[in-house]
Amino acid sequence: MIHPKPGQALPEPLAELQSAYPGWSIWTSRGDGDFAPRCYATRPGELTDYQLNHGLARTVQAETPDKLSLLLVRQTSIFRNLAGRGYAA
Repeated sequence: MIHPKPGQALPEPLAELQSAYPGWSIWTSRGDGDFAPRCYATRPGELTDYQLNHGLARTVQAETPDKLSLLLVRQTSIFRNLAGRGYAA
């Protein structure tokens, strides 16, 4: 279910996202039947209820690398906002 497999490289747009967001693991799912492949980014560690309630997510998913990039920009913005108020670790 998770791509790339060990030893495989991410497709170029996702590899660029991985370089831009090293704190996240970038991966894709395989399309299965009626479901198209999706792009995912997962951050390590736990989030507090406060962080979750204010929009941070441990995993985000999108239909395309471009849409995933927008979600990661948004997650970074939320994180910085919370950090500025002392609520991001």
